[in-house]
Amino acid sequence: MEKILVSKVKTTKNLKKDIEKTVNLIGGFEKFVKKGESVLLKPNYVFDSPYPAVSDAKFVRVVGELCFEAGAKEVVVGESSVMYSSTKKIYENQGLYRELEGTEIKIVDFDDEKYERVKSGGKYWNNIFFAQRGLNSNCIIYLPCLKTHYLADFTMSLKLTDGFTKKITRVWQHAGNLRKKMVDLNLVVKPRLIILDGRKCFTTRGPAEGEIREPNLILASTDRIAIDVEGIKIIQSFSGNDLAGKNPWELGQIKYAVEKGIGVKSEQEYRVVS
Repeated sequence: MEKILVSKVKTTKNLKKDIEKTVNLIGGFEKFVKKGESVLLKPNYVFDSPYPAVSDAKFVRVVGELCFEAGAKEVVVGESSVMYSSTKKIYENQGLYRELEGTEIKIVDFDDEKYERVKSGGKYWNNIFFAQRGLNSNCIIYLPCLKTHYLADFTMSLKLTDGFTKKITRVWQHAGNLRKKMVDLNLVVKPRLIILDGRKCFTTRGPAEGEIREPNLILASTDRIAIDVEGIKIIQSFSGNDLAGKNPWELGQIKYAVEKGIGVKSEQEYRVVS
């Protein structure tokens, strides 16, 4: 059986070449973006706090441009911020509008669009109001940050799916079993590609603030469990991190994601390339 690949590239001063190299190691953008296709980029713009609490606007732009170079007909960036926050204001304050000005990359706020009630088939969050754009997109590329999370242990690709849900419902998700509820969301959609920005990360607290370290890495994979496990290991490589001494495979999100068949079941099923 062919192993899932997780690429891990040390960054240089050329962000485009770094991202391109990371994706090339697992097949290249042309493998994941079909000619004439519409691509939905799902970054992290949940909080109005600077990178790495949210995505770096330049990182988003470069990925969008690489999608166009691979033959995409349309590239759309979409997100929904936390309750009582304006996604558009976060986009503005974090420089996304300015960074994408003059490009063909479009920006949408899921809160301006329609949501559809769906059944995930999960045990902990089955009845979900999910952004229709996410449901109707064939090519979704996740652009998670690398962070600890004081309630969910970590937030990377698995938890990134939360931004597709209707804001008002997120109050309930924190009432218990948060980690498992995040996994149930991942039964609704599957990203075609994940590119994790690990140039900077939080190693404590999170998700809006924490101790910042600089791994200077970019990771890519098609598997949410594999890339999140590798991200956890990066955080654990720094002294004083909040995940010290914990087995990534025993953390709530990972353990339940394995149970639900979201991705790989062990490290023997994937291979890290660099």
